Amino acid sequence: MNRFFTLKDINDIVKNEDCLQNTIVPLLVFSGVRLSKVDSLNEMVKIKEEELAKDSIHINNSDMSREVKVTPQAMKYLQKSLKENYYTMKYDNKTIEIPHTGYLLRPFGYNKKINSSISEAAVQKRLRYFQHNYKEQIADRKFDYSTIRNSGKITNISTQMILGYNIDDAVYQTLIKFGDLDEKEILGKPTTRAQYSMYKLRQTFLKAKNKK
Repeated sequence: MNRFFTLKDINDIVKNEDCLQNTIVPLLVFSGVRLSKVDSLNEMVKIKEEELAKDSIHINNSDMSREVKVTPQAMKYLQKSLKENYYTMKYDNKTIEIPHTGYLLRPFGYNKKINSSISEAAVQKRLRYFQHNYKEQIADRKFDYSTIRNSGKITNISTQMILGYNIDDAVYQTLIKFGDLDEKEILGKPTTRAQYSMYKLRQTFLKAKNKK
């Protein structure tokens, strides 16, 4: 089995989750929003409610400000999550409040902090929740940030190539979308970092396709 996930795989995994605050995390990762312990790279926890557009997310509080396009299905989940006020804990059947903080990702549980963004560790915990609770759909793959993010990149490259871009342009567009490169690093003569990033992603894409 290919270790990467398709968009259908991701949708099949998240569709049965009844807490939208959990559901949207892998969708954000797959779409190209960054998560990191480094503050300047940690985009996901800083997304404000008003930064959701019709078909994209405005990434403003980052060293790579950009528009991240998402699928209509992903945007549907994102918009619905804004209206989520309560969640019933599965292990003790208690209903708890999900406070509105102004951020897309909000805290919930017994140790929630009101009126603040959640931590990178809390987001990672939500990904581990899927790994533990959806083993049948995930099978022997890792449902972690790196694998989901690379899966999103592979899917985006394929989509760009279907639209008529050659593989190098598709890789370039994907690195920009996922915040790995700034357009300035490509214009004219690409920087050494840009050349390496493009080579590495191109190889990852080709290996993934050859394993299908």
